[in-house]
Amino acid sequence: MFDAIVVGAGPAGATAALVMAGAGARVLVVDRAVRPRAGGSSLLSTSARTMLATLGVSVPPASHHVRACPVTSARTGRSRLVELDATIVARDRLDEAIVASAAAAGARIERGWFVRRPLVAERAIVRGVDMRRGAMRLRIPALVVVAADGARSSLVRAAGLAAGTVRHRTWSTLLDTPDRPATAELFLGRRGWCRLLPADGGVRFVLSTPQTIAPRDALTAARALGPVLARRLDGSRVIEPWHRTRARTVSRAGVPGLLLAGDAAGVGSAAGDGIAAAIAGGLLAARVALRTIETGSLDGSLDELAAARAMWIDPALDVGRRLDRLIGADDVVSMALAVAGAARRRAEELVRHWAAWPGRLESLVHRGAMMDVPRT
Repeated sequence: MFDAIVVGAGPAGATAALVMAGAGARVLVVDRAVRPRAGGSSLLSTSARTMLATLGVSVPPASHHVRACPVTSARTGRSRLVELDATIVARDRLDEAIVASAAAAGARIERGWFVRRPLVAERAIVRGVDMRRGAMRLRIPALVVVAADGARSSLVRAAGLAAGTVRHRTWSTLLDTPDRPATAELFLGRRGWCRLLPADGGVRFVLSTPQTIAPRDALTAARALGPVLARRLDGSRVIEPWHRTRARTVSRAGVPGLLLAGDAAGVGSAAGDGIAAAIAGGLLAARVALRTIETGSLDGSLDELAAARAMWIDPALDVGRRLDRLIGADDVVSMALAVAGAARRRAEELVRHWAAWPGRLESLVHRGAMMDVPRT
C-alpha cells in the first residue's frame, strides 16, 4: 500500500511527490500522458526559481530573460511598462526536471494511466484511486490522494468539488510572425487579453477570453480586441497545435483523504504567477498530506490547506484575477493602466512574500527533516 498517490505529473503534482518522497513517504505518481506535455513556454518568476532551487530541482536553461513587460490597450495603444524579473523556459523540460527529482527522491512514476475516480471508504473518506490503461484496470489504495490532474480533473468532478464557474478560457500556440517581441507583451481589450512571449522558433501566443470560440478562431478573436493588437499580429501564422484550457472554480480545498493542487484547485490564470502558484500548491498539499500520514488523522486537514492556500497562493494569482475582471469592463484603458501599476506593486510584494520560504523549505524538504514519516 502506498502512503500517498499523486494524480498528475505537472509542476504541482511532481512537487508534492518530491516533498513527500523526500520525507520518506511511499509515493505513487500517475499521469495520463505518456510523456511531459510537448510545446509551450512558461514564465519562471523569482519566486518560482527560488522554490525550485531550494527543492533541489535543476531548472532548465532559459531561452529568454524578461526584465519588463509593456501593458498596452489593444484599442488605443496607451501603454505602461511593468518591471519583471522572469525567465522563459520550455514547459516540457521544466515538468521533466521536477518529475526526475521526485523519482530520485524515491517516488514511483507511472505514465499512461487514466484515473477514473477516487476509492471511497467508510465515512466518505478517500482511500485510493480507480485507474485504467487500455483494458487493464487497477484499484490502488493509499492513505491520502493529491489531485493535481488539471482544470478538468476527473477526481474533482467525481468528488463534487467543481463549482462550475468558468472564469476564463485560454488558447495558446506558437506563431510565426514578422514582428517578434524582445520581451513579454500584454494587450488588454474589451473582450479579453492577449500575451506574447519570445520563444525559440517563434512567438508564444496566449489569448484569454470569456467567449466560447473554436481554436481556429482564436487568432481572429485576438485581432478583434483592438486595432493596435490587430496590426501587431499582421502576417502571423500558426505553426503548432492549439492548446486550450478552462479555469474553473472549486468549492473546497478537497474532501477527507483527497487534497487539491495546481489547476485542479482552481489556479489556472495564465497572467498571474501560475508556475509559482502550482509549485506552492504542491508544497502545501504535501505538508498537509505528510501530517495525515504521520498521525493517521484527517481532522482539520482541509481547513489547514484552505488557509495556507489563501496566504501563500492567492497573492501569486492576484494580477491574473485582476486582468480577468477587466474583461468586459467599460473603461478598459484607464483600468489597464491601473492594473499595470498594481502588477508592479504585486511583483514587489511577492518577492518579499516568498523571502521567508528558503529556510522553511529546507526544513520541509531535506529528507525527513519536516516530520518523522516512517521509512520502508
